[in-house]
Amino acid sequence: MKKGFTLIELMIVVAIIAIIAAIAIPNLLTSKMAANETKARNDIGVLRGTEATWRQMDYDRNAMQDFWTYDISCFYRMEDQAGNAVKTIDVQFAKSDMAPAADDAFGAGYIAALLVTTPTANAGYYFRSMTNDGAAAYNSNLVPATTGIAAANSFKWAFNAYPAAYGTAGRRSFIMNEEGVTYARDTGAGSATTTWPGADPTTVTNPWAKAE
Repeated sequence: MKKGFTLIELMIVVAIIAIIAAIAIPNLLTSKMAANETKARNDIGVLRGTEATWRQMDYDRNAMQDFWTYDISCFYRMEDQAGNAVKTIDVQFAKSDMAPAADDAFGAGYIAALLVTTPTANAGYYFRSMTNDGAAAYNSNLVPATTGIAAANSFKWAFNAYPAAYGTAGRRSFIMNEEGVTYARDTGAGSATTTWPGADPTTVTNPWAKAE
């Protein structure tokens, strides 16, 4: 007659499973964070091409060769002169914008239904347009007599990506400006960076490293 497992045998099996889980779960979390960080770095790089397209196509209709520096969600929900959505990024990316512009801000057309009142992380990361380069604001260097006054800059811009849940979604934050170099840093928290950290971010206090 077949015997069942003894209590000791069951305890050994449970212990083995616990040991395997203790080894596997941290590795899975590390792999997930690494994948999220790679995606965030790639996404922030997408914005360079998006800004170039914006400048060329003049989506904010201010008749100037400028960048859009106010937010990120508008790259999906801005409307052109015919009322068509611009859509230079995907909707999930647009919804991860932590500081979206209000509808019809600055005289430009927006798709009202896509105003992001509750941002949703994109692969564990939030994104936002950085507001300052030292003492100067990115979105105050143009004063045209048309629309887009507070949202455009003719030669500069910067964006930030940071983990929605630090230590779970990711650890590194990323920044990039018009020079196209992506920098990374473990900020120790999941919070936005709104000011560009200096002419050379690798030499400032708490330096950013070039993302590899």
